[in-house]
Amino acid sequence: MLSNKESLTYSPDIVLEQVISGEKINSPKIAQSVYRMARRISINNEKNPDDLLSVKRVAMVTPYHPLYEIGGLEISTRKLAQQLTELGHGVEIITKGLYPDSDQRGKQVSPEGISVHGIGAGIEEIVPYVLSRRKDFDIVQWMEIFPPVPESPEIYNDKAEQQYMASILLRSLGIKTFLNIASCGSVTNRGINRQLPLTTKKHQPLNVLLNRSMTAYLGINPDIASEFEQAGIVGSTDRFESIPSGVDDKLFLPCTNDEQRNIREDLGLPLDKKIVLFIGRFVQRKRPDLLVDIWNNLPLDVQKNGCLVFVGGKAGDGQPDSIYNQVSSTIQKHNKQRAANGQNPNIYSFDLVDHYQMPRYIQACDALFFPSEREGLGMVIPEVMACAKPVFASNIPGIREVVPNSNVGILFDPYDLDEMQNILVDFINNPDKFTKMGERSRDYVSKCWNWQSIALKLSDTYRRYK
Repeated sequence: MLSNKESLTYSPDIVLEQVISGEKINSPKIAQSVYRMARRISINNEKNPDDLLSVKRVAMVTPYHPLYEIGGLEISTRKLAQQLTELGHGVEIITKGLYPDSDQRGKQVSPEGISVHGIGAGIEEIVPYVLSRRKDFDIVQWMEIFPPVPESPEIYNDKAEQQYMASILLRSLGIKTFLNIASCGSVTNRGINRQLPLTTKKHQPLNVLLNRSMTAYLGINPDIASEFEQAGIVGSTDRFESIPSGVDDKLFLPCTNDEQRNIREDLGLPLDKKIVLFIGRFVQRKRPDLLVDIWNNLPLDVQKNGCLVFVGGKAGDGQPDSIYNQVSSTIQKHNKQRAANGQNPNIYSFDLVDHYQMPRYIQACDALFFPSEREGLGMVIPEVMACAKPVFASNIPGIREVVPNSNVGILFDPYDLDEMQNILVDFINNPDKFTKMGERSRDYVSKCWNWQSIALKLSDTYRRYK
C-alpha cells in the first residue's frame, strides 16, 4: 500500500500542475509518476453502447500546422473538424506554431471556421498547453505520432514518449484519448521500440506506454492495424478503427475543355500538351526526384507532346526527410538546359497552393502520376478522381484502398522503372483511352469517400469506446 506521501506524488492532479508549471513530462521525476498511473489503467477492449452524450468537445492535436503546411494530414484535420462541428461537436485544433522561417503561434481561424492554436516549436510546448485546457475537452485525438528530430531509426523518439505520457495523464483525469495514424509505417518507424545497436536507450519504453495510453487506435487504412498488432499492443485489433480521408466532391469538380484552356492560360501552362501532375511534398517517401528522372529518360517525341507539373513541393521544406532543395535545383537545371537548346520548359513547379485553389491545378492537368513508396491513403488521389482525371499510382497499402481496381485507376509496381515509363508513354501517346476511367473514378469517390460519412463514423467511434 502507498503511503500518504507516495499517494500524493502519484496523484494525477499534482503531476498535472507540475507539468503545466514547466517540468518536462518525461523527466525522471514525472516519468515515475506517469508509469505508476499507467499500471492503474486497465486495457479495456469493451465498447460503450450506453454513452449517450452526443456533443463532445474534441481537441485535435497535430504535429503540422494545418494553415501553414499543406498536405493530406493537414487538410484531413481541417475537414474532419469542420464535419464534426456540423454534427454538433465542439472542435479545436492544437498544433506546432513556431517554424524556422515562420511564426504561426497564437490563435487563427481556418477557412472552415475552426479555431487553430499554434503552440511553440513542438510537443514540449504542446503538452503543457493541452493539459492546461483539460477542462475544455472530453476527447483528445492525436492526429499522428510526433516524429523524432531528426527523423531517423537511430534516434530515440522522445517526442512520442512525451505524447504517450500526456495521454496516460489525460486518461487518468477521465479524458478519452485516440491516436490516429495517417501514414503506413508511422507506428513501426516512429512509435515503438526499435532493436538497433545504435539506439540511445537500451530499454525503450514506447511499447509499454503505447499499450495503455490510448482509449483506441485509428488508422487511415485497415493495414495499419497490423502494425499495432506486430508491436504487441494488447487488444489493438479490438481497439482499432479505420477512419480514411475523404473528398469534397462539390469543390473538386470536372471541367470543360474551354475551362481547362482558360485555367492553363492563367497559370502559364502550355495549351497544346498533355500535362502529367504530381501533388505532394518534396520528401523522400513520395519520390518526386524519381519522377523527374523517369521523365528525363522518356523518348524525346513523348517529351515533346507532354509536360510535367509539380504542386505543393515546398510544403516538405524543413521536414526531416525533405528533398525540396535537391528536386527544385534539378528542375531548374533541366529547364535551363532546354532553354540553352532553344526549347520551352516542360517541367513546372508550384511550391505552395492553398487547398481551395487546388481544383484549378488539377483541372489544368490531364492525369496524376504518384510514385510514392509509403502512404496512409494518398489524399490527393480521391481529389484527382473527383475531378474525373485518370490516376496512375503506386500499388501500396493505403492507395489500394482508394483505387480498388483498374476500372477507376491504374496501379504500378513502385520499384519497376520500366513499367512506370511505359505507363507515361502510353498515356501521352493515347490519352483518350483513359477518359472513361476518369469519369468512372468520379462516380466511385463521390459515393464512397465523402467527408460526411467519414465524420459520422468518427463521431460514433468517440461514443463507443470507454
